[in-house]
Amino acid sequence: MERTINLCPGIGASAHIIQYTELLFPSVYFEQPHLYLIQQGHKRVRWQQHEVVAHPGELLIIDG
Repeated sequence: MERTINLCPGIGASAHIIQYTELLFPSVYFEQPHLYLIQQGHKRVRWQQHEVVAHPGELLIIDG
């Protein structure tokens, strides 16, 4: 697997991210919606009083 970023101006972008350790962002702002396909491991997203955990094979959608 390789890290990749594909840009399509006016349409969107896609990327293949390889993450081996926990990555913590205390505050993140998204201007556009994001769609994540979890291939291995899991991703945890927390906001206000909520938490979502996505596992391999699941899609994580974050509204902008």
